[in-house]
Amino acid sequence: MRTILNTHFRLAKSVCAWNTGKAFIMSDSRSTTKTSSEETNARRNIIVAALAILVIAATIYSVRLMQDAPIAGSGGPDGAPMSMPPAAVYVETLLKESVQAEAIVTGILRAASEAKIAAREPGAIVEMLVDEGDEIKQNDVIAKLDDRRITALIEEAQATLASAKGLAGQRKAELERAESDLGMKRRLRDSKAVSQSDVLDAERALAVAIAQSGVATDGIAEAESRLSFLSVQLEDLTIRAPFDGVIVERRSEPGEWVAAGTIVASLVTIDPVEAWLRVPSRHLDYLNSDSPNFRVRRSSSGQIITPHKIEIIPKVESLSQLFTIVATIPNTTRKLASGESVTGLLPVGELEPHWLFSTDAVIRSVSGEFAYVAAKSEKEGDLPVARRIPINIAFERGNKVYVPVAGSEFTMDDQIIVEGNERLMPGRSLMVKVREEPRSAPAR
Repeated sequence: MRTILNTHFRLAKSVCAWNTGKAFIMSDSRSTTKTSSEETNARRNIIVAALAILVIAATIYSVRLMQDAPIAGSGGPDGAPMSMPPAAVYVETLLKESVQAEAIVTGILRAASEAKIAAREPGAIVEMLVDEGDEIKQNDVIAKLDDRRITALIEEAQATLASAKGLAGQRKAELERAESDLGMKRRLRDSKAVSQSDVLDAERALAVAIAQSGVATDGIAEAESRLSFLSVQLEDLTIRAPFDGVIVERRSEPGEWVAAGTIVASLVTIDPVEAWLRVPSRHLDYLNSDSPNFRVRRSSSGQIITPHKIEIIPKVESLSQLFTIVATIPNTTRKLASGESVTGLLPVGELEPHWLFSTDAVIRSVSGEFAYVAAKSEKEGDLPVARRIPINIAFERGNKVYVPVAGSEFTMDDQIIVEGNERLMPGRSLMVKVREEPRSAPAR
């Protein structure tokens, strides 16, 4: 250090002497120069001297910093300084469990049934009995159309039916009279009281009566059919809900004219709902319709739900190589909504051993993810020290992290640090306390 300091002193002194000599030479050779030039040279010499003093001061400061730095090898294990006090941390015991890896697939929620309810008959809307958000039951009335025209036609059809029934009665009586007349004339013909011509006339009259009676009966059937048709039209003027659900859209208002097929409202079911998930075809071998470990997670809240039923649509799209899974989910709380984003947690691969610990132990940095464990000190009787271990997370479930045992530096019964690990350095001594309860609740 002294050699460096003396070198800088000599350098500064040489700079000052050179500039001073230069100033004297210029003064001797230019004695006739104006006084202003001499003053400029003097100021220049002062500036150079000040710069030399600054160089000396910076050198002295650097030497003092180097003298104050700790001597190599004087720190704790892994370079941690011995003067730092022990860090207070909470730990939990590392666990080992054989689990399957999970693939995360995306999708959305859909209503199990969704209907756009349309008018079956044209007419003017008299009443709209629902609004958006209304919960209705099957066959509840949604809207009523003007029924005056159909009512008038029904009254006309009823009158026509009554007339047809009266005519049918008349034709029946004529038929009976023709049958009786024919029978009487046949008996009289046997006794030669009437001619054969009279018998033939009676047979013709009976045939006509039979035909007329049949036409009258058909007239009754026609009138009844028309009346039934008008009754259906009248019933269709009252628009009803096809199933239980909630009105999500109201498209028509009272007084508006609607044609047949015009949508007046949209209805969706509430419970259950369906999760439509898009899954890569490489996972098709791991799926079956009764997979007990398949779960669905809400993207908005992180809630984990186990479906009631899983349906696999065995059709893979040629371009995307994706197929669809439809998972039926209970919605008894009525909080799941159609269109909501969800993810599916799909078990894939074989059962493999994994280290299991809390997500609080994970520290994420640009260089990767790692965790600290409380390791025994190399010196007997000393406090445990922090040991940094890089990790490769396979997946997370709830507040737990799963790390494959293969290739990991963890050992059984390691005490992994879950609190107080944010500013730890490797090798720092620790004051350890076991954390009994996790901060967050386990996954549902």
